[in-house]
Amino acid sequence: MAKKCECGCGEPAPIAPATHRPKGYVKGQPKRFVPGHNSRGKRGAASGGWKGGRVLKSHGYVVVHVGEDHPMATRGTRYVYEHRLVMAERIGRSLTSTEVVHHDNHVRDDNRIENLRLFPNESAHRTWHYTHG
Repeated sequence: MAKKCECGCGEPAPIAPATHRPKGYVKGQPKRFVPGHNSRGKRGAASGGWKGGRVLKSHGYVVVHVGEDHPMATRGTRYVYEHRLVMAERIGRSLTSTEVVHHDNHVRDDNRIENLRLFPNESAHRTWHYTHG
């Protein structure tokens, strides 16, 4: 009987064509998983791609993994912008979706509380920029 994939899918595990010690393959023996199945269905820290839950996005902001039930998590994800999380912790409540957190020094990944300023809405934020440059 062929060995089954260890992810639980029930598919037969492929046979290793060559020995590869770092991966634990032995030529002629079944591998542990069908390719791509070793992290199937795993999320967050259980996933093989987990890098600690803090990610610098391409637009310069940092997002933090908080879980699916967090009230400030971006819809469809389990992440919150770090500057919004820092401000929420400072004021002791979740931020509303209309509140804007501004970086005083314009460095998007500098999320020290002394560098952050809270505005009630985008209009107030724009007005502040108009008067302060």
